[in-house]
Amino acid sequence: MKSRIKVLTILSLALGLAFITSCSRDAVEDPSPLGPAGFAISLKVSASPNVLFAGFQNRESTTVTAVLKKYDGTPISGRTLYFELRDALTSTRADSIGYFEGLKAVAAKVTDGNGTVNIDYYGPTAAEIDFNSSYYITVHVGWEGVESITEWTPVYLVRDFSDLIFNVTVDPNILWCTNTRPESTIKAYFAVPDGTPIVGRKIFFEITSGPGYFIDGQMKTFKETDSNGFVTMIYKGPTSSELSADEEWVSIKVQPQTWWAEFGPYGEPDPDQYWIHVDFQIRLKKGN
Repeated sequence: MKSRIKVLTILSLALGLAFITSCSRDAVEDPSPLGPAGFAISLKVSASPNVLFAGFQNRESTTVTAVLKKYDGTPISGRTLYFELRDALTSTRADSIGYFEGLKAVAAKVTDGNGTVNIDYYGPTAAEIDFNSSYYITVHVGWEGVESITEWTPVYLVRDFSDLIFNVTVDPNILWCTNTRPESTIKAYFAVPDGTPIVGRKIFFEITSGPGYFIDGQMKTFKETDSNGFVTMIYKGPTSSELSADEEWVSIKVQPQTWWAEFGPYGEPDPDQYWIHVDFQIRLKKGN
């Protein structure tokens, strides 16, 4: 009987302590914006464009954007972010491959009132790289004590165009021209060899011969690739009265933006450089 009383006493004390402890807790608090860093802080990094072409003389650039915020979306201003380029395979720093603004291998900038930093990275010339390769632009910020936060965004550096993916489709490729203008949809897809989309690049469309025009009324025009590496352009054919024969052909050239600084206003290539393009024809038939 005594042992039973002793057990009941111990249980009563334990429950009492649990009750006292639970009653003495403060209200649930939000996590501290200072830590733990991985939980309370958000660092997002992006680069546009995400692919740079190495010219023989000209360097292409990309704008790297980093945004630092608290867990609840509040911007964190006045923090220094550090930027550097790293090899995707070895994770080592690539100080001799291009540079950040100010000719720096490692750059630093302070977040503004929106928690944002924009900085330009200038890619290599063809002499600085031997082949196409993937790199990361890494961004880190020091935090409390030894803690730091690091994030990265990929960039692809291209020296040789021959293994890039550039596909063009046209649908339909036969148009019946009546009293209204028929339309054909041209789709272009631009990507690096592993299928990663090339984002934010101009794709040039040109009618090299034949009637009709593009959706904006031009015979030469361009659109930029979207986040999936695609561009869609509409070709508008002639009416039947504008055809001089029962059947005609229109020839169209589609070309992605590469080594842009060395090209003319619509991307016409330097004849001494390798360039990518697709040529195709659409058959125009006179309808009733």
